[in-house]
Amino acid sequence: MEFSVIGVFCYNGGTLSFRFGLDSSIDVVMRKVCDKWPDLGLKSFSMCFSRDAKENLIETDGDLRSLACYCYGMKIATVEIKVNVCMSSMSSCSGASTSSSSGSSSCLIGGEVVGHKPYKSNFWWRNFDGGVRQRFALGAPEFRCKLIEYSIVNGYKYELIKNDDFRVTVVCQKKNKLNCQWCIHSWESCGYFEIKKINLTHTCGFAVKEYDHPPLTFYLVKTHILDFARDKPDLTFGDINALYTREYGLSISKHRAYAGKKLALKELYGDVALSYNDLLWYTEELKRRDPGNIVQLEVNKESGKFERVFVVFESSIHGFKFCSPTVYLDETFLKSNYKGTKKARSVTVTKSDDHVFEIDTEKHKHRVDLLRRDYTCNKWGIDGFSCRHAIASIYCKQESVYSYIKMHFAPLILVAPTLMA
Repeated sequence: MEFSVIGVFCYNGGTLSFRFGLDSSIDVVMRKVCDKWPDLGLKSFSMCFSRDAKENLIETDGDLRSLACYCYGMKIATVEIKVNVCMSSMSSCSGASTSSSSGSSSCLIGGEVVGHKPYKSNFWWRNFDGGVRQRFALGAPEFRCKLIEYSIVNGYKYELIKNDDFRVTVVCQKKNKLNCQWCIHSWESCGYFEIKKINLTHTCGFAVKEYDHPPLTFYLVKTHILDFARDKPDLTFGDINALYTREYGLSISKHRAYAGKKLALKELYGDVALSYNDLLWYTEELKRRDPGNIVQLEVNKESGKFERVFVVFESSIHGFKFCSPTVYLDETFLKSNYKGTKKARSVTVTKSDDHVFEIDTEKHKHRVDLLRRDYTCNKWGIDGFSCRHAIASIYCKQESVYSYIKMHFAPLILVAPTLMA
């Protein structure tokens, strides 16, 4: 062991001390703790140490080695580690069966139950457990992603000496300064991209993890959110950030999130810009499959760029003929000389027969009979002018409003005295 630290494990008023370092494993440590306190073998427990006034859990070999490096760098010879009894997150009650949650537990710390679910990033320490001849099915891109994940959880920075599609050599960033021997050399051989040389022992001191600003690449973000984007293509930055916080215990910048989303959608659905090239094939295929379809594709004659496409299916054309003839006047924003806008009234006109129409406003319903010129609002009979309900019915019938004006109100009669003078 190149360097080690004395861990003082405290539980139920008792203590256990032994050394651990870079070659120690969490399984061996937990076995020693259970040998000291046999009752822990029947319970779930966790181990944590205090750093910067915060309780930090020790769950993986990486956490244990990181603690050893931290103590070595800070010249701390002894570190106190608390052993806390945990309670299963799924408890039985009223005869219900007890089921286990996937790695999820609640720890009793200081008399309070603290929920904790292991992050996926906790297992990134094992990305290179295969050692020499470990293979990567997706080649160099997969190796680089595993390398970034490994760097995030152990905090050590690396430097790529050789980096192409067939060969990647990576060393510790402090190799030239402190002669750190950490290195991984891999290349493609016989159709497989595999590790040829590996040394995962850092001799350059301790490292600091950056969970707030991890060195995530666009390609790595894409691999993490690919399945999420397949289920929810319109995912937002909030969705991606929540995913990283919940599943990995990391934060992500908006720039990296959107860049990773763009790559994920491109892999799932293809390039958006290139997809416009398929519009010509799509419109021709619609016409070929059903000649009754109406399809019009408009392209700018000068630039050749797409402008608009109009598609009507034959089934919709026939079905529309049996719909009740209705005219809708939706709310419309009207510009005026005054600041702000005015809304037009919303009116729905339904044709009962050739001359009778049902007028539905937002507040009232009226019946209009154009043949008898009879309206339930009675405004036409009072002043002789068509009311707005009558005008809506006339437009629905596609006739001229002037044909329903009384003769003595016609424009020709009104201007006749002026012409005679």
